[in-house]
Amino acid sequence: MIELAPDAGERPCSRGSATASHCEHLWSAVEIVGLVPIDQAYLGVRGIPFMHSQVLSRSLAVVLLGVIAVAAEAQQPPAGQIKVVSGQAHVVREGALVPAEVGLALVETDAIRTGADGRVGVTMRDETRLSLGPSSEARLDRFNYAPDEGSFGFALYVLRGVATYVSGRIARLAPDAVRLETPDAIVGVRGTEVAIHVQEQ
Repeated sequence: MIELAPDAGERPCSRGSATASHCEHLWSAVEIVGLVPIDQAYLGVRGIPFMHSQVLSRSLAVVLLGVIAVAAEAQQPPAGQIKVVSGQAHVVREGALVPAEVGLALVETDAIRTGADGRVGVTMRDETRLSLGPSSEARLDRFNYAPDEGSFGFALYVLRGVATYVSGRIARLAPDAVRLETPDAIVGVRGTEVAIHVQEQ
């Protein structure tokens, strides 16, 4: 049987035990983290040394903070969304190819890659618009749009082909926060629309 291990000289902690008040915080932590169903929530395994309750509490607290951080990251809004697709086109995400489809959300570090007949149009969360022509590839290196915090950032790296950038709110609020790059140069943004052509080497 697996049980919560108390300090030496005390009985094992069990659900509802009148002598296990010092373990109530452990039961609460187990319930919050959701490691196991509470009717099976015993800590410590036969053959494995029990952990002191304070050490175990700290371990559970670390796990709980990790769960909260992951949940917060998952709730962050996407950087943009694909609005138009024609021909062959993919999103490169963490090394994997995802078919480009209307409505697909884009996140920071995503790249868009088109085939010989492909075209893609994207609208970012700040209303910046991007379009890629055939045989093109561009990567969203940075996107940060937090007007309430006065924090902005946009960096697009065009690897090859033709890309068009139409400025949105980031460019209006913080022009210096916009960065358009190619393998050979950094493109200055001096208007609302910029067309970039990168020949494949």
